[in-house]
Amino acid sequence: MSGSVQLAAVHEPNRKSIPVSDADISYLERRYVNDALASGRVSSGKYNRLFERSFADWSGYSHCVATTSGTTALQAAIEALDIWPGDEIICPALTFVSTASAIVQAGARPVFVDVLEDGCIDPALAGRAITSRTRAIIPVHLFGVRADLRALAALGQELIIDAAEAHGVDNAGHTACYSFYGNKILTCGEGGAVCTDSKPIADKLRWLCGTCQDPDRRYWHTGIGHNFRMPHLSAAIGYAQIKRAGSLIGRRRDVIRWYRERLPVVEPAAPWVASIHVDDRDRVVAHLAQQGIETRNWFYPIHTMSPYLSCDAVLNGTAERLSKTGLILPLSSSMTRDDVTRVCDAIEEIL
Repeated sequence: MSGSVQLAAVHEPNRKSIPVSDADISYLERRYVNDALASGRVSSGKYNRLFERSFADWSGYSHCVATTSGTTALQAAIEALDIWPGDEIICPALTFVSTASAIVQAGARPVFVDVLEDGCIDPALAGRAITSRTRAIIPVHLFGVRADLRALAALGQELIIDAAEAHGVDNAGHTACYSFYGNKILTCGEGGAVCTDSKPIADKLRWLCGTCQDPDRRYWHTGIGHNFRMPHLSAAIGYAQIKRAGSLIGRRRDVIRWYRERLPVVEPAAPWVASIHVDDRDRVVAHLAQQGIETRNWFYPIHTMSPYLSCDAVLNGTAERLSKTGLILPLSSSMTRDDVTRVCDAIEEIL
């Protein structure tokens, strides 16, 4: 999409702004948080167990280990593989930086692979990146679009799914990591989780996330671990969100459908964001901002950032091209059809 019309629209001060994301918090979240506060247990309590059990069931897994963030969930899942210095983990070049930083924090080295037109890792290029040092591949369901897990699994490597942006997507039983940051489909304010069907992996994750303390001997630590445990108050919010997941996701799918009636918005497997590609993106962003409409650009390719310039990569230029034109539009379960109409009108006006 492109255009050259110059407009001088001014945001009306009394007109409602449309945020790119808006957390949907109801009486149920407040009720559970108040109950957690009344219990006197703000660090851990019954809602931690309720959250983990309900999210595992909802996601189709046997086990869920809640963490402080999606980043720490990824790091813990990687460390559960017994990573050693020099080990390599393949990940997409186009994703949020946490995918790569978790690899480094866990002691491994990221190898960046370019993406397909949908933004997800290219399985053919991933196959070319495999070496004798490869320990795993981390596919990312970028912006809720499901990566090709079947093709990636056929490469014979361990898969750890970065599903931070894709609550509810089928991960074919592979270990998956989630984020519950404030802009996600389901939120805890901050938080993350690792889901797995393996009890040994779940047990090791709890050990790693709980400072490697011996479960039968308090203050006796049998490894070098982390305090990655989700707070009780966050778990209370998350438990309420899981109970409301059907309505939250249903409304977000409505918003995607309304967008698609007028704009070439991708229909993702998980309705986290609505995104399009535009030429002269800065001009479009500025025009929408004048209309009180918040947007976000797509991520920068990680291999172009200074901490990762020395990392190995298999690239064909797709990640850098998509990064320059990708634009994220407002999407939340609180949006109305009038909100979507206003966004679409503003985009069509500038283009």
